[in-house]
Amino acid sequence: MGFLEVIGLGTLIYFIHQYIVIPKKEKEEKKNNLINEKVNILRNWHPEIKNMFLNYKNQQIQQLNFEKEVYKETHGQPYSGDKGVYILIFGKPTFTFNRNQIFKFETSIINKINELESIPEEKRKIDEIIQRIKDV
Repeated sequence: MGFLEVIGLGTLIYFIHQYIVIPKKEKEEKKNNLINEKVNILRNWHPEIKNMFLNYKNQQIQQLNFEKEVYKETHGQPYSGDKGVYILIFGKPTFTFNRNQIFKFETSIINKINELESIPEEKRKIDEIIQRIKDV
């Protein structure tokens, strides 16, 4: 490869990165930020989404308590294992005991929002909630 070919190839790689890769990453990041913002607003103000988060937290606490009971019965001593943690789900700390269920929960939230938005009346309600919160 000659010197000019190397410069040409380097320039081509630079332009592909600058005008294709970076805008695609920025677009994906913007989309994720919008989803996080929408979920966080609806988490506090939409009854169904709020209940989904509460049910998830209660389910995680029940799993922790069940693990404690089973451990105490089988080992005869207090549970000293994983006590659960607060991790970021859609940018907000959420109690989680079983980390394998996080992806399933996130997917169910997004699917529920999409399902609600497919109903015109619910879409209007969601848009009003988001607009009201953004105006404050």
